[in-house]
Amino acid sequence: MSGRAQGGNDIFTGGAHDVPPAMNLAYGDALTISGQARGGNDVLTGGADATPPEAGTFDNTLIGDAQAISGNGRGGNDKLISGTGNDDMWGDGQQMLGNAQGGNDVFAFGPNNGHDKIEDFGQGASGGQNLGVDHIDVSAMGIHDFNGLTVSSFNPATHESTISFGADNDLIVRSQVALTPHNFIFAT
Repeated sequence: MSGRAQGGNDIFTGGAHDVPPAMNLAYGDALTISGQARGGNDVLTGGADATPPEAGTFDNTLIGDAQAISGNGRGGNDKLISGTGNDDMWGDGQQMLGNAQGGNDVFAFGPNNGHDKIEDFGQGASGGQNLGVDHIDVSAMGIHDFNGLTVSSFNPATHESTISFGADNDLIVRSQVALTPHNFIFAT
């Protein structure tokens, strides 16, 4: 997408994985977004995998907008929903170049997510690419507040924290700064 193109509000639901190395790869809008183009507000859901691969290996890659966003391109406000496999999730683009800006994305998780990773969690922090203000939705897990989460210390070298939800169910979050209660949507 280039010029002043506008992406649609698309829905993608990944399929089931029966035999490795089957995987889902979904881009919400296009392979590239450039110029003044804007991504749509997409909903991408990872596929089902009864036996996810080992941690660090992914069978779903969900990219809210595009592989690369450049120029003055902007990502949409996307929702990425973890499936039962291991999901590698990008709310905006795998490469953010020039004056590109991300949207305000939501990453949703429920029971039996496998070993997932959010690669570009935006917190509106200065000192880097504008990735928007994203949220991690744990309401489907029945978690009511930050004290109900097990979150590792933020590693300033890798910009990563790990949230453990239980056996074989965790999430690595690559963020700008340490996670706080404001980064989450909790059950009411």
